[in-house]
Amino acid sequence: MKLFEVLPSELRHLQINATHKWSMPGIHCTWCGNVWANTGLSYPCLDISDQGFSDEPYRSRKPVDPDRFTFLKNQIVPLLPKSSLLLPGAQFGHLTGNVYGTGCYDFEWVNSWTLLANSNIIGEIKEFGVKLPLAADTELFHKSGQFGMLLEFQLEAIALLDVSEQLNITKPCDICDYHAMVRPRHLTVQNGSIPDYVDLFKASNLTTLILAKERFRNAILRLGYKGIDFQEVQIGG
Repeated sequence: MKLFEVLPSELRHLQINATHKWSMPGIHCTWCGNVWANTGLSYPCLDISDQGFSDEPYRSRKPVDPDRFTFLKNQIVPLLPKSSLLLPGAQFGHLTGNVYGTGCYDFEWVNSWTLLANSNIIGEIKEFGVKLPLAADTELFHKSGQFGMLLEFQLEAIALLDVSEQLNITKPCDICDYHAMVRPRHLTVQNGSIPDYVDLFKASNLTTLILAKERFRNAILRLGYKGIDFQEVQIGG
């Protein structure tokens, strides 16, 4: 088995300025003093508009203390798939915003960690036996009207990068779990952490990193889809 990092290609038709409807607040930790939030973790299929609690705290971007964060987190955890990662800054709900430009490639990007796919290609990819994650509608608007052809994959953060040789990781805070980490120069994914039920996912300890199995890459190359590139990463023991 081979594994690849999924990257935006230089081919871009669109500029997309968008974010998800809701997010977990950041944390202002009273113990370690850090104010922080994660980047790259989103659950676009999760709708909290009718769950019996106010969604207002999830619209505010103001950091909260660890106790308040735990309370807000406990309201969301039961709504997500079992063992889902839910960190400060995690976003959920449909992607909403504006689209600029003309045309549309098979894949478009909001940023390097938010991958969108043209809805017309999903069926063709699956015909190659690819196990795709869930995909959510987007609420994007163009000057010509609603731009509804793009879907966002709900990419689970599940694979684990090997950072045993990385020296610039701080010890996690005992209260909020904050720890500084930079992207390793050489990416190695632990073999035992690679899921068998999906071919497109993220790394749990670097949630801006999108990973794909060889089956997904081969399907995209054979179909000639544009807007996406691949770079092989190492698989460790």
